[in-house]
Amino acid sequence: MEYKITQGANDVSTIDGRKVTGFAAIIGNIDDGHDKIYNGAFRKTIKENGGRVKHFWQHDIMMPPVANILELKEVKREDMPERLTADHPEITGGLKVVREYLDTPRADEILTGIKAGALAEMSIGYDPVKFDYEEDKELGGMVRNLREIRLWDTSDVNFGMNSLTVSSSKLIQLESMVSSLLSPDALKEGRVLSKRNLERLRDALQTLNDVLLAAEPPADEDAGKILTPTDTIMQKLAKAELELQLILA
Repeated sequence: MEYKITQGANDVSTIDGRKVTGFAAIIGNIDDGHDKIYNGAFRKTIKENGGRVKHFWQHDIMMPPVANILELKEVKREDMPERLTADHPEITGGLKVVREYLDTPRADEILTGIKAGALAEMSIGYDPVKFDYEEDKELGGMVRNLREIRLWDTSDVNFGMNSLTVSSSKLIQLESMVSSLLSPDALKEGRVLSKRNLERLRDALQTLNDVLLAAEPPADEDAGKILTPTDTIMQKLAKAELELQLILA
């Protein structure tokens, strides 16, 4: 599962009692993770599984939801708040979430924080289903175009899990994949790589190793939980992953 943050997501002006409207994802802009969500990306997942999407605090799936989702809808640019379109003039829409907070101490605390403006960020937990890559010359790198997303949850968050945040299991999986490509046995079996690609793979593997060393290794009971290394390290990971996608395509 991947995570993506929307800053200033909650529309405080529309709070009605325990009901809050927010925008858990922005469509059309290239985010810090070099991802771009396209219009229609949420359409299938909402239709097929929208009723099972939960609203959590900090993506904590081990705890009960903090709110009941009343409306989950992909909207166009004209339906987005002006404050968001002003900050992101390139956006073409967003994921609108209207939820009603439960009558629980934890939900009360979160709702109070939202009303006070202390909690202004939301995040989505999702799997990329259909996507492709293209070079963005202005950005100076590759962009992942997210054409279809499988949505699992929306969450209120403190600092927002960065769009590059990944689980420890994903890091290990990527490292294992690269290691297998570079293993003597794999190369002997006829998996021939050009000198340039071999160097790029080695660079990617080194980057992944740097990330794993920078993050505190989780205890056995914490395996699979979300790691949050610095943004600089995660940017390096994103670059390495894009390199792998290009080579393996």
